[in-house]
Amino acid sequence: MKDKYVTATIRVGIESENKVGFFGGEKEITYIGQCAIGTLSDNINTTCNDMCEDGYDVISILPITRGSYGGIGDSRYGFSVTDGVIITAKLIA
Repeated sequence: MKDKYVTATIRVGIESENKVGFFGGEKEITYIGQCAIGTLSDNINTTCNDMCEDGYDVISILPITRGSYGGIGDSRYGFSVTDGVIITAKLIA
């Protein structure tokens, strides 16, 4: 028997990529404050389609956020970024 409700958690974190430097070496570049939105979108699409094929109807997609802050003295900064989502689905009777 299938569960009536199921959830899936998708986490992607912040966006980064490898770039070739001026002298040919690779370096990972991290874009602070930017979610890997393309990866997240693809993963949401795949998960929702899989749930549908298994007989479930998606009822909510809840974003997961995380934040960071720092600074020195009176100079402070902070930001939050979407880190993923929680997808909830209900079995279609």
